[in-house]
Amino acid sequence: MGLALSAAGLAVLVVLPTQSGYPVVLASLLLIGIGAGLSFTVTADTVLATVPKERAGSASAIAETAYELGAALGIALIGSLLGGIYRQTLRLPGGLPAEAVDAARDSIGTALHAAASLPAELAAGVIAAASAAFVQAVNVTSLICGVAVAAVAVTALFTLRGLGTVIEEHPLDRPLSSQSTESKQGADR
Repeated sequence: MGLALSAAGLAVLVVLPTQSGYPVVLASLLLIGIGAGLSFTVTADTVLATVPKERAGSASAIAETAYELGAALGIALIGSLLGGIYRQTLRLPGGLPAEAVDAARDSIGTALHAAASLPAELAAGVIAAASAAFVQAVNVTSLICGVAVAAVAVTALFTLRGLGTVIEEHPLDRPLSSQSTESKQGADR
């Protein structure tokens, strides 16, 4: 369910037009965030349900480390891809100073900053070109991410069926109070 919500939010970003307002972006980001939150909760429960109770701490630590590493690598990879697509699709108007071209190719933020120092007609062309390139980069990276999330959802649906959802007590588990009583008796001898 969570992965499906995230994929739906990404699908909205795939078809995002250049002049869409912030409410559309907000709605898609909310879907992605809610879906991710639900997915992470289920993932933690699944990890803990598949290991013996005495290893739950280690399993939780490994899962958290994998999450942090995956998030950092994902941000770096998708951010680099988005930046590359932005630069490849940016079509600037002619007659720009070289420093404005370099700034506009760097990122949409520097493009907008460079546009502020240009004559109105050139500035409008830079803003339009940078906006179009950025939205196209968001569309493409959202498509890639959406396909990946959907593939993970389908894989999880078929591979995680039948896994327990609760950490079961082992018959050899003893309450802590009986263990501490035995320790005291051994110390008295």
